[in-house]
Amino acid sequence: MLGKKDCVGAAETGSGKTLAFVMPIILGIHRNRNHETEAEEEHEGPESNLKALILTPTRELAVQIKKHIDAVSTYANINVNIFRTALPCNT
Repeated sequence: MLGKKDCVGAAETGSGKTLAFVMPIILGIHRNRNHETEAEEEHEGPESNLKALILTPTRELAVQIKKHIDAVSTYANINVNIFRTALPCNT
């Protein structure tokens, strides 16, 4: 997309912003599954199950994104988890 350069988008709620960046992630995971199976046969060692990491500024946004991914990847056998931590605030 755009020659692998960063882009910024702004749009109304419900316009598909989350889907616009989630779909390439899901498609990439799906496409790489066959390639990874072949590579696993050649190399031994622990396998990382982490395929994508999405960082969000709020827990609410993380939950919203998880719901979107769950909805569009129902039959893709993709597990989505939310990990959160609270960083101490220096006041």
